[in-house]
Amino acid sequence: MSKADRDLVRAIEERGFNSWPALRTALVDGWIVRLSDGHTRRANSASPLWPSRLPPKALIAAIEPLFRQAVLRPVFRITPLADPAVERHLVAAGWRDDDPSLGMFAGDPLGAADPAVIFESQASEAWIAAAMEAYGHGEPGAAALRRLLPLIAVPAVFATLIEAGEPLHDMRIRLTLDIHFLVHEIEVSTDAAPFNICAGITPNFSVVKGLRIGPGWKRALKEKLGGVHGCTHHVEMLGAMATVAYQTLWSKGGRDQDEKKEAESTRRPAILDSCHALASDSPVVKKIWPKFYTGKEEKRA
Repeated sequence: MSKADRDLVRAIEERGFNSWPALRTALVDGWIVRLSDGHTRRANSASPLWPSRLPPKALIAAIEPLFRQAVLRPVFRITPLADPAVERHLVAAGWRDDDPSLGMFAGDPLGAADPAVIFESQASEAWIAAAMEAYGHGEPGAAALRRLLPLIAVPAVFATLIEAGEPLHDMRIRLTLDIHFLVHEIEVSTDAAPFNICAGITPNFSVVKGLRIGPGWKRALKEKLGGVHGCTHHVEMLGAMATVAYQTLWSKGGRDQDEKKEAESTRRPAILDSCHALASDSPVVKKIWPKFYTGKEEKRA
């Protein structure tokens, strides 16, 4: 291998170490020993970085006890930077190949960003959970990862690939109202969003408690939750929920009173022709507001 190729491999290795630091690190004669409570091979292995002056047997004997003391299985990464004699000695001593890997890099930018990939400056709990699923690790691995991530000293981003069928947004709102449309309670959740900080704004929606759905509802939402004070999607949902609330409460509580008033009135109800069921020629209107029914009357013999 040429010096240029060896320098390239070393540069890639350094980037890997910087982007995925270890909880504990020891330098042993040109090798870097990384220990992280067993979370990921890269963060729990010995890797060559510079030529070693020790014979292979002595080098292995110096590194192996560090893993034993940490109650970890020793792992030696044999990269192009390793002396071939080290691998030969390991094989002769009964060590086995485990989990071969292939490192790849791109010399030039890969082009336009893929819209299915989300980049964040901080690792969210969703990102950590996905990483644990990919690695096949449980909560102990997640605990080690949470300790490891703050150790990253170089600029970093965390990428999440949204696969087909996965939600980009998963949001819910629950409103508790009385028959006078006064909001008594509100629960807002963001279980999936493009950025992990999106869910942090949900407590702000408590300002909706005490408001009344009616004229000025959307204006009040904009004043209290507009811009950086809220989430556009949740605010839009609350606007639509006003209509749902009216339809629900009218059908449950205010319907009889409204029907009585409108039946006694000569004014055409504003709700007529507002939907298919309330079309002026529908059987619903014929039953509730017969004087405003415009459909055909049944002929009787």
